[in-house]
Amino acid sequence: MSLNKSKSGVVIFANRKAIKVPKMKKIGNAWKPTEDCIGGIPLCERYKYLGTWMDSKLTCGAQIYHIKKKAAHIFVKLYSYLAAASADARRDMWQTMVSPLFNSAYVLLQYEPSEANRASLERLQRMTFKKFLMISKSTNSILVLDMMRKDLRKLSYAIVTTCKLQWEQRKAFQSITATLPCLALNNSLRGFQMIGVS
Repeated sequence: MSLNKSKSGVVIFANRKAIKVPKMKKIGNAWKPTEDCIGGIPLCERYKYLGTWMDSKLTCGAQIYHIKKKAAHIFVKLYSYLAAASADARRDMWQTMVSPLFNSAYVLLQYEPSEANRASLERLQRMTFKKFLMISKSTNSILVLDMMRKDLRKLSYAIVTTCKLQWEQRKAFQSITATLPCLALNNSLRGFQMIGVS
């Protein structure tokens, strides 16, 4: 198989509790490569594959950093529109521009053993939603979840379960009957009457 070395990368995976990772050195909290490349292919501390960032310990950290950075950039670019938009329009912008950034985190979330990392991903989702709607950071999390209508953990479980069923059906040469859950939001933005946002 021919590989384009400039568009490829090598990430060495290790157990989450591993003290040593081959060809990697721990500097602070991050693992850095000790060599530039292996066989002409760059040795990376993390690599993006199909929208998912993977590091040596397969933690959510790289994905969380990417989502946070991208969402902040989108917010700056859309600020003049958001400042003049209605609450529904702001929510629609979050749903269109930011919510898809979390799609690649569904599988990571399902297999993430660290409760702190799971909570961090959910916190980031709520934080970006509050930022786009320009509501107080101290707004109740239950109210925010009701406005978002998106539970990361439930969606993660549903998507991973459905994908496993689809894979089993493909292996058995059956027609695919399992369908992914609908991720669309209801149009009405409940909860805003309660907190006085217009």
